[in-house]
Amino acid sequence: MKKTKAIVMSVGTITIVIILFLSTINTMSLTTTPLTNPSSPVTLCHISCNKTVWDPETQNWLKSVNTDIGETLRFKVSLTYYGTTGSLMNIKIVDILPSCLQYANNANPIQTDQNSRIIFWNLSNTLTSGQSLSIQFDALVISSGTHINTVNITGLENSFRLLSCEDTATIIVRESQ
Repeated sequence: MKKTKAIVMSVGTITIVIILFLSTINTMSLTTTPLTNPSSPVTLCHISCNKTVWDPETQNWLKSVNTDIGETLRFKVSLTYYGTTGSLMNIKIVDILPSCLQYANNANPIQTDQNSRIIFWNLSNTLTSGQSLSIQFDALVISSGTHINTVNITGLENSFRLLSCEDTATIIVRESQ
């Protein structure tokens, strides 16, 4: 199964989106090794993201849901910033819907842009360490099978250090009867 990764970079008013089709995807965080003890890396800062889908049967946000064609699913993307100094800003969220889903709007906050199955948010929020934000949106189930919904998030710590994270949710769509 191919996975898709989107990388969002902004310089001034120019935003570049690079979409990669990979067999494996890694989560990245910034680490450094102190000069006094080179054998123990210390995480300076990172962002954590969580992609979930609402399950009406259990009334919970889950990593995987079983559903039927014609159902509307509610997705939630949460982001938390863990920094040592400063803040996270210029937050870009790219959600890549699998082929079984069609974007159905109802986003909170409203998306910045949409291109087919790729939804973009360019957020003006500024997060300090420990703060979180989340977005929610709807998608209509249009075909059966097991599919992965991927979100990629980037942000700039103190306006210059790029941080990123990625997460997925699984949608299992039952065959039509």
